[in-house]
Amino acid sequence: PCCHTLRYATPLFRHSLVDFVVDKTGKVSKARVREPGYPFLDEEALRVVNSLRGWSPGKKEGKPADTAFMLPITFKLE
Repeated sequence: PCCHTLRYATPLFRHSLVDFVVDKTGKVSKARVREPGYPFLDEEALRVVNSLRGWSPGKKEGKPADTAFMLPITFKLE
């Protein structure tokens, strides 16, 4: 078989911190994992953040502005 399913005796929790920008139009851009560690989890964290829609841009002096965010994501591996 080409694929294996891993099972853990107790659930493992892993965390990823993703930095990103919500641009003036409300779209997510410049997403990056702050401290890469587990490539398959880092890729999934980026996929999730890049798929987020419907953000309202920040404002500076009453005008839409690019705004930086940091989002913690927790993975539960069973």
